[in-house]
Amino acid sequence: MKSVWPLLFLASVLAIGAPKDCRAFTFGQQVSPLGRDHDPKMLERAGVVSWDTLRELDVTYETKGPGMTDFRTSFTSALLELDGKTVKLIGFIYPLEAAEQHQRFLLSAYPPSCPFCLPGGATEMVEVLASTPVKFTYDALVLQGRFELLRDDPSGLLYRLHDARPVVLN
Repeated sequence: MKSVWPLLFLASVLAIGAPKDCRAFTFGQQVSPLGRDHDPKMLERAGVVSWDTLRELDVTYETKGPGMTDFRTSFTSALLELDGKTVKLIGFIYPLEAAEQHQRFLLSAYPPSCPFCLPGGATEMVEVLASTPVKFTYDALVLQGRFELLRDDPSGLLYRLHDARPVVLN
C-alpha cells in the first residue's frame, strides 16, 4: 500500500496556513521563469491531454442544513474516455520528498515555487507513478503513461498516471 503521508502533510500545511506570497520561496534553486502566474494554455501541444480537459468536472452542490453543503463530482465523458488509456501529459514535477530523482510525484499545471503551497487544485495535479526514476527539473516535461480516474481516493486526488515515462514530442 502506498503511503499517503506526504499528501496528508501537504494538506496540513495548507490548513495551518502559508505565507502570503508563496513565490518568495525557491528552495535555493532557480525557479522556472513561467512562475505561478503563467497560463497553463502555454503548455498545450498536439497529442497531449490539456489541463482544460482535466478541469472539466461536473460538480453538484446540495445543502444539508445551515452551514452544511455536500458536493459530488462526476467525470465528464471526455475524462471517462481517457480512463485506462495511454495518454501524454505535460506539466511540472512537484516532488513529494526531497530527492534528485523521483518515482512518485505530482505533475502540475504550475511550476513549484513554494515549499508551503500546493501547485493547484485537484484538477490541476496528477499523481505520477513512474516506471523508472525521473530526474527533477524546473522545466515542463512530457510524460506518457496509463491514465486512471480516482473515485473517492483518500488523498483527495482525482487523477493518476501509471508506468509513466518521459517522452519527447515530435
